[in-house]
Amino acid sequence: MPSVRLFVHGYNNTYQESVYRLAQLTADSHDGQTAVLFAWPSQGNALSYNMDRRAALASTAGLAETIEILVQGGKIKVGLLAHSMGALLAMEALSGLSRTSRLQVARRLENIVLAAPDIDTNDMIRQLNTIGRLAHPLNLLVSGDDEALAMSRIISGGQRVGAEDVYNPWVKTVAMRYGARVIDISELSASDSFRHSRFTAMVSLYSKFHSQLDDQSATKYAGPGTYVFHAATAQLEPTDQ
Repeated sequence: MPSVRLFVHGYNNTYQESVYRLAQLTADSHDGQTAVLFAWPSQGNALSYNMDRRAALASTAGLAETIEILVQGGKIKVGLLAHSMGALLAMEALSGLSRTSRLQVARRLENIVLAAPDIDTNDMIRQLNTIGRLAHPLNLLVSGDDEALAMSRIISGGQRVGAEDVYNPWVKTVAMRYGARVIDISELSASDSFRHSRFTAMVSLYSKFHSQLDDQSATKYAGPGTYVFHAATAQLEPTDQ
């Protein structure tokens, strides 16, 4: 069955930058997936955080409609990869689908990955309460030394999901309750000085990483919980091991 990766870019990314990033991700992944970009009107300016946030939230209906079109008919596998503020947009779109009795649309997504999600932790709980448990675990890629999320916390005044500590028992409790995998990727090298785009380094390792998640015999990877991704071995390890 053909497969599609729907990418939602983050804050401070112009359309041209988002196209280039998706092209890089596609070239590095070597997985044969068709790439689809959902571009929302970011200002492409580091000083326009609040304007970008408003623009992202105003784009939720458009993303929800895009997801609905892609999964219609069930003829292709659709995965969703959302970065930074794009993760906020993605979760609001999924919440919107749930509120309008279209939750089955969200549940047709084969794989959802939120990389460095710039979402207030309390907002995430609200979104998860609306969406409920999905057919496949929600994957959250986090790192505690993400400086972009540290600045976002100062601006917004709340803990960011993408900077959560996987060794915090509360984080694991929430992950288990809502069916999420929270994966610390701090060992990956960062391509930017803010350490906000580590997920790009994971793309070349993604096939191996994803096969671990899909391996039904490896039950320690199959379910929700908290994990650490070891860069040297490209292995995922539960935090309680």
